[in-house]
Amino acid sequence: MPPILQTITDAIINSTPDKKDISLATGNSGRILFLATSYLKTGDESCHEKINELLDQNFMILEKEPLSTSFRNGLVGFGWLLQHLGEHRLLDQEELTDILRQFDRIITSDIHQKTGTLQDLAGFNTRIFQTSHYLFPRLKKSGDIKPVLEAVVNHLNHIIPDFMNAGNTPFQSPETAPAILFLCTCVRLGIQEQKSKALITFILANIVISLSLFTDKNTFFPLRDSSDGRTVSLDLNMAHALWEAAKICKNTYWRRLACIILKYNTYNKDKNHDFFYQSGIARDHWGIAYRYRYFYQETAFRLLEKNSNFWCDTKLLPSLNSKYGVPGLENGISGIGLALIPPMDQSLIGII
Repeated sequence: MPPILQTITDAIINSTPDKKDISLATGNSGRILFLATSYLKTGDESCHEKINELLDQNFMILEKEPLSTSFRNGLVGFGWLLQHLGEHRLLDQEELTDILRQFDRIITSDIHQKTGTLQDLAGFNTRIFQTSHYLFPRLKKSGDIKPVLEAVVNHLNHIIPDFMNAGNTPFQSPETAPAILFLCTCVRLGIQEQKSKALITFILANIVISLSLFTDKNTFFPLRDSSDGRTVSLDLNMAHALWEAAKICKNTYWRRLACIILKYNTYNKDKNHDFFYQSGIARDHWGIAYRYRYFYQETAFRLLEKNSNFWCDTKLLPSLNSKYGVPGLENGISGIGLALIPPMDQSLIGII
């Protein structure tokens, strides 16, 4: 393990479990994700011991107080993490089965209540699309999951055309990429396959119309404030959505468009150097580095590998000293460490 990763690992192992925050974003679950990834690469038993300590604390929190069903900050994210640990044989399977059945009941009930009330993509992103990261892996293990996801696609079939017809432009909405990725997974898993494909095509047909605006402004989000460096993160989300949609629908033009987005952001990183440095949010820096490495593995374009290294070397590592007191995934060293562990875990792309 490189010395910098060992330093990060030691800092997280020596950190005190949070007695209130189980979340993936800033709490114990984010630390567990980093430690699990590190343990699977190194076999370091001290990582495994800390994972168990943090898990025990999370279950103590669950016993004391009700939690939101949020992916970033609540039960859904913790449930997804438990599945991730189970897939890698880091949890007892029988015990995990009982826990996740309880989670299934809470989460599906919550979605049933919310789906019909959501009238915009922003609500779907925070309450449904993120929750689907928990639901999709549970599809074959719970008969309650598929009807819930089918109902979501049916509701999107009304919401998305209404959204477009109201004059909204899909490339201006950060929720568009998560919607496309959700629908791609539905197609892959046979959930309302034809309807999901039709919605993907409908959304991307509207995006293609806006291509001239994108090439003029070097971003799909020209009207959004880019002072905090989040434009790059949003553009890469869109590139990922186009890439996955191209594979699902066998559309080479969408794949080329994804490459255009990557090219523009890669070549313009120096021009926009100053405002990118103003971000200060670990999830943007390490998330961008992680995405570029993913696209390098998908395309074998060395330029994308270089850009991943650029984000690591010039943005992640310089911020590290100020983050040692913050162990979180989104806002601290767990996220930075995860971005630095080679090779990257492709199953995490689009989830964290």
